[in-house]
Amino acid sequence: MTRPRTVRSAFGAARGRARLLLARGRVRGDHGMTTAEYAIGTLAAAGFAALLLTILHGSAVRGLLLGLVTKALSLGG
Repeated sequence: MTRPRTVRSAFGAARGRARLLLARGRVRGDHGMTTAEYAIGTLAAAGFAALLLTILHGSAVRGLLLGLVTKALSLGG
């Protein structure tokens, strides 16, 4: 019959196995994670840019921006 382990001894055993696997080279780091994160960030930025482009091409927004620029230029001169 096996003796029940405490949490501390179970953690120590798991840590020992992890060190052994790392020493043998069986566990690799997540080298591809940075590439995946950049890809997701790039896709999100491209989607946001497409959304802004769609909104800014609307006639209501164009009129609002034109009015804003016209008012700003009339105040300056």
